[in-house]
Amino acid sequence: IISQRNKPESHDCEIAWCEFTDDHDGLWLRYLHDLRFHHNLVDNLNDDGLEFGAKKHDHLIHVYQNRVSRCLLTLTLHQMDTGESAAQAGETSGVYITRNIFDLRDGGFRGYPQEQDPSGKYRRVPGMLCGDHGSPTWPNYYFYHNTVLRTDPSWRGYYGCGIGGRATRDSRRRGFNNIFVQEQGLPGLVFSSGPDDIQIDGNLHWGLREGPGVVGDFFKTHGRRGAFRRKPYPKTWMVHDVFADPKLVAVAGAGPHRVGVSLRTGSPAIDAGVTLPSGPGGPWHDPLRESDRGRPDIGAVPAGQKPWSVGIGGRVTLAGELRPRAAR
Repeated sequence: IISQRNKPESHDCEIAWCEFTDDHDGLWLRYLHDLRFHHNLVDNLNDDGLEFGAKKHDHLIHVYQNRVSRCLLTLTLHQMDTGESAAQAGETSGVYITRNIFDLRDGGFRGYPQEQDPSGKYRRVPGMLCGDHGSPTWPNYYFYHNTVLRTDPSWRGYYGCGIGGRATRDSRRRGFNNIFVQEQGLPGLVFSSGPDDIQIDGNLHWGLREGPGVVGDFFKTHGRRGAFRRKPYPKTWMVHDVFADPKLVAVAGAGPHRVGVSLRTGSPAIDAGVTLPSGPGGPWHDPLRESDRGRPDIGAVPAGQKPWSVGIGGRVTLAGELRPRAAR
């Protein structure tokens, strides 16, 4: 019997071109160090999606070029296990999440579908980008160059569909150069805790239905919420944030408010991002850095970059469509 304090931990792991679908909870990756998780499909999980564990001293995980969709708690964390704590982490320790598509528009079922459900209890509900059980201390999260698609505003109107408002206590949170698009309502700019170690900049926000009706400076009008209700955001936050239609390529036959992941010509996301900081270990990991000439583009897919595919044999596009089978 392995005690809680001595659970085995694996190092130097790679999980790629896999599919994790149609289940309750998703991937439990909290005992892995030096993990590379890429080109995977994570889809249709009606509770937890990706769980990387609580903050650790030498926790180094890279999550890149995946498609994650239909999860109720997409990036999640259960309560801290024995042996995990909020102790000081290493300078590079944390979870680096970049160049992913998080499509939360279709949500997931709260329970088993039923033929008759007048209460709506088991209806399909939108997923959350971040959520946890018991308010544990999360690992350091470096969330940059991702594209997040939602149907409605995030819970409590937290910034960046939730990346700026869940479990930032005693951890480091960075959010740079991400696209956040929702179909209904206006993007939230709420932060749950101002004094935490957070840096936010170079993100693009848009509401497909209500965004075109906004007049004036969106951030000046809506930018004092939550932890900063009585004072402005720190001067280093949201300096280069953009509120504008990113002009994402439409998905054929999916209705007027369904968008894809690539940037069209003239997108305000092109050359609008901020230069990523470097840590003690060098520049942050970015598999598409050489494909993004000049100032960084905002979002997962740089302008002119052909979207990649994910899943077994690359059979699923970033828009969630199945690729045609190759002729034999």
